[in-house]
Amino acid sequence: MSFRRINKLSLFVLLLLMTSSMAIRSQNFLRTTQWTVDERVYDHLAVQALANPFDYNTIDFADIVVKENPSLANLPDYFRQPLFKHPPLFPWLLALVFKIFGINTLAEIMVPAFFGALLILLGYLFGR
Repeated sequence: MSFRRINKLSLFVLLLLMTSSMAIRSQNFLRTTQWTVDERVYDHLAVQALANPFDYNTIDFADIVVKENPSLANLPDYFRQPLFKHPPLFPWLLALVFKIFGINTLAEIMVPAFFGALLILLGYLFGR
């Protein structure tokens, strides 16, 4: 499969879909007023990986979350253990984007929005 064999109309539609996908996902994320625990975990791991990519655990994250919101005191036990439980690729990609663009909300949504848009292209190429 090569990109040279994609006709101009298909390429235009793909680019339009990918661009609109990134814009819609970004806008939805920016409108969110409360993050889920998973989003906060990966954000914390990315900031932590920025300082040291091998210091990869959620022990201090559990303490921070419980201090901010005591109703979340029943976090799973693995949050307080030095485990490599969460897949590292996503936080490391976030850390790379943070290093380039700084730690901000827009930088946080770049990785999932970009790879979500790439899934459209991948789906097209597989279907083709």
